[in-house]
Amino acid sequence: MDNQDIEDIDTTRQSDPAARVSLGIFVKEPRPGAVKTRLARGIGTTVAADLYRAFVADTLTLALNSPARHCRIFHAGLPLTHWLADPWPPSAASRFSECVQPGGDLGARLIGAFETGPTPMLILGSDSPDLPSAH
Repeated sequence: MDNQDIEDIDTTRQSDPAARVSLGIFVKEPRPGAVKTRLARGIGTTVAADLYRAFVADTLTLALNSPARHCRIFHAGLPLTHWLADPWPPSAASRFSECVQPGGDLGARLIGAFETGPTPMLILGSDSPDLPSAH
């Protein structure tokens, strides 16, 4: 899916100013010992990985319920669709795309994500499931 395709998606949403914004969500494969490592010290690596997977699912629900015109998932490790069953309903598939997370430190990854478009883009972490959609 290229940026022109994304710009053409669901033009009826454009009456809401927030609908002109795309969301970017950084995720990584929830391998035990590789995610939520500080939390894992107290609850174990497997439980921490399961919790992270739930955070990602909740964040995707937040994105789905937002007025954003598109949501691009930037993944590290296996693509989201390989480790999260049915990450979005088929009816919303045109609003989501997935690509490899750019390399480097966080600053370089953010710059790389913004360069892929579509812009303007608001980038969220995958562990912000309680962020109110009004924000």
